[in-house]
Amino acid sequence: MRTYIQAALFGAITILAPIKGLMLLTMMFVGLDTIVGIYASLKTGYAFRSSRLFNLAVKTFFYTGSILLAYGIDMLVLGGTTFGVPLLSAKIATVIWCYIESKSIDEKSQMLGNRPFWTILKEGIKRAKSLKDDIKNIIQ
Repeated sequence: MRTYIQAALFGAITILAPIKGLMLLTMMFVGLDTIVGIYASLKTGYAFRSSRLFNLAVKTFFYTGSILLAYGIDMLVLGGTTFGVPLLSAKIATVIWCYIESKSIDEKSQMLGNRPFWTILKEGIKRAKSLKDDIKNIIQ
């Protein structure tokens, strides 16, 4: 019996190996969002309830389940590649969930008085462009 369980487990690991990174990335975003949420609630003085941590399990299960479903669609229906991109549906699902979690992290950061992440990113890009132009002027 133990041999059959091991074979099934190793078979599942082998089948899911191509999307391991996508699932881990999504789980890391969910974990980071949870950590930032706990920090923000403690910092702002809101009552922190451990029962809200159950959402961590629900989100992780739902997100990884949808990535698994997209992976199944990619492999069984679309043949593994779409428009020349391997596992496109699974990657799109991962990007959507990571965007949602990063937006949630940004909202919690703003709740603590920080500026929006996208504003900081735009300013950084503008500074990099101006620095690049300054370097070009120095070289010429």
